[in-house]
Amino acid sequence: MEAKRYRRGARWIPFFVLGFSLATTLIGWFVGRLLVREGDEKAFHSVVLNAEANIDDRIKTQINLAVSTSAFVGTSEHVTQAAFDEFLHREKWPSDLGAIGSIGYSARVPRAQVADLTRMSKEAGIVGFKAQPLAGVGFVDAVLLADPRKTGPGSGPPGFNMYSQPPRREAMDLAERTGKPAATGKIQLRADPSPNPAIIVFVPVFKPNSGTLTGFGFTAIRIKEALLTYFSDPERSQCTVTIYDGAKASPDNLLYSNDLAGHPWGFAESSLDQNLSRVWTINFHSNSWFEQNRAEPLFTLLPIGGLLVSLLLYLVTSSVQREVQERARAEEEIRNLNEDLESLVDVRTRDLQTAIQELEAFAYSVSHDLRAPLRSVDGFSKALIEDYGDRLDEDGIGYLHRVRAASRRMDELITALLTLSRLTRAEINPQPVNVSELATSLADEYNASGRYQFSAEPDLVVSADPRMVRALLDNLIGNAFKFSGNVQRPEVQFGREGEAFFVRDNGAGFNPQYANKLFKPFERLHTDREFPGSGIGLATAARIVRRHGGEIWAASEPGQGATFYFTLGSV
Repeated sequence: MEAKRYRRGARWIPFFVLGFSLATTLIGWFVGRLLVREGDEKAFHSVVLNAEANIDDRIKTQINLAVSTSAFVGTSEHVTQAAFDEFLHREKWPSDLGAIGSIGYSARVPRAQVADLTRMSKEAGIVGFKAQPLAGVGFVDAVLLADPRKTGPGSGPPGFNMYSQPPRREAMDLAERTGKPAATGKIQLRADPSPNPAIIVFVPVFKPNSGTLTGFGFTAIRIKEALLTYFSDPERSQCTVTIYDGAKASPDNLLYSNDLAGHPWGFAESSLDQNLSRVWTINFHSNSWFEQNRAEPLFTLLPIGGLLVSLLLYLVTSSVQREVQERARAEEEIRNLNEDLESLVDVRTRDLQTAIQELEAFAYSVSHDLRAPLRSVDGFSKALIEDYGDRLDEDGIGYLHRVRAASRRMDELITALLTLSRLTRAEINPQPVNVSELATSLADEYNASGRYQFSAEPDLVVSADPRMVRALLDNLIGNAFKFSGNVQRPEVQFGREGEAFFVRDNGAGFNPQYANKLFKPFERLHTDREFPGSGIGLATAARIVRRHGGEIWAASEPGQGATFYFTLGSV
């Protein structure tokens, strides 16, 4: 009766274990996802701040040239085209900024002094100047100096009246009233073959000591060309940008956008930029490069791993429960046997002993052979703790430790594969490395008995990641010591031939016909009885070499030793 009650109560244990494992996985995934999402949002906010700073710097570079032009004209009694060209040369006005727009000076004189303005243009050496007075306006604003010359985008021909167009007029009046730079809204530049929107910034020039307005320094800015060098590189910008002139976003006031595909990216921010008496609405979206390098997608592995752990625990618990129940039934049958049937008792006893041995063997098999799937969960949990532990609170780390507690330690093959995977993802930090000293140090560790003869060519230095180079040499030198251990006088050499480094031994060697298998995971040319190993060391070495842009190969004959060559390119 007690056995029956136990079986009825114990049958729920596997379901309880399954439910508890699934609940733990779900809670850990939910909390961790929230924390990682918060980290991704902070990372994107930093991207937006960098983008805003770049937009501001590139626009201000043009504006500062207009301010410098106004200061130059305002402090010069007679300005000539040659002096203006020399000024631009001193200010380092380059051709790539010239492609963004134009820079110049528009002189303002009373309508009655147009003849003086024409004479001034001749004295300044300006060819083709022709003033264009406006009906009902008592003054003339005429382009006197400009670069690019004559019909540069935004400036118009020499003598073009900047006051003739409403958007420019509004900005010029505002600059005159405030005495500060003022910008137009979205306009199309004159003499500009491209349809890209632009703005013009006007900087007032006042006559010293009198406060009389004498003209405007100006810069015409193509917004697309001004921002192109930054936002054309998705890895550098990590976001797309859309800029509208005004506080309201509409196609009519669109200044610039490189979000042509209109993808619903995961992160977005908007800002209002108030500058030069204008308001810009700027929308930022994460681009494909940022999305591909987010940490949050890694959490898809956690529920998958948790589900595997839960199912395996359920299977293990169910199997053990069934074996325990079978044992209980066998014991109950033995107790109910007639004491007079000794032979039958002996048979039942042997059956029971066999069942116990099989149960122990099965439990060992379950705990040993079925741990491999659990180890992958442990590896990912450990990677989350190590790489993102600073983003997780104490509860999040605690949940991950619970996941690790439910798993078992990884065996040698899985550990090696995870090492190979981490070497693939790890960032390379190149530094000068003395590979001769490193090889000698590793050889001393392997040659504690002093039985091996090791030699290394001195002072060989390479620029590479020190940690990865150590792992590379550790695998190659360790192999050399292992496969030469059965000869009477084992020798191992490290040196350089041309551009290639080499590790040479006089050990067992291998058939060169199978050399192409050496650097593949789990491919071995010797049995474990001859030389134990995981079959992953040379694959790791090859991956490190390829990460550094180099090559690796081997030369050998059976019984004649082996030589492994490798190069390390620039990283």
